[in-house]
Amino acid sequence: MHICVVATIDGFYDSLSVAPEAYALGIPVYLTDFDKELKASTIAEIRAKGYGSALVVGGEATVPAAVGQLEQAGVAGSSVERLGGANAWETSKLIADWGLAHGMSADNMGVADGAGYWDALTGAALCGKNASVLVLVPRDFDWFTYDPYCIDEFVAPNKSRIGTGYAFGGEEVVPASTFEALEAATER
Repeated sequence: MHICVVATIDGFYDSLSVAPEAYALGIPVYLTDFDKELKASTIAEIRAKGYGSALVVGGEATVPAAVGQLEQAGVAGSSVERLGGANAWETSKLIADWGLAHGMSADNMGVADGAGYWDALTGAALCGKNASVLVLVPRDFDWFTYDPYCIDEFVAPNKSRIGTGYAFGGEEVVPASTFEALEAATER
């Protein structure tokens, strides 16, 4: 698969959600700068490596100029796929769906706190090693409120494919409500 990923540097959600796919499938991830654009050196590298297609993770608000810049790098617009939901949780689910369609597994999948990156960062490496997907679920924390979107929209529909899974982080970041929702979604 001669594909690259483009994600924003201004936030960790999308790049962490796609990290297992990048690891397992050997896909490089290029980050935009804080102006939400690819640097000239990044465009030059993408061109030099000859990527035939690209996966942009994040919506127009997070990676607005990527498609046009990828065309400058030699990746035809029709070869650019964007996975961007209305928020980080919807994007995480879209990335997990993409992963399943490209050889990743729901078995051994991971669930991590979307309000911080620490546990998702280490968990993404394990998921990548297992060729399994990772989804983010936010807990109640400052500006986030608990949202079971990925559990309802990804875990539940794929319950028959999940033999085991991981919740990364202690009860402080993956509260009982998340475990209860996972148990209900997987009927365990």
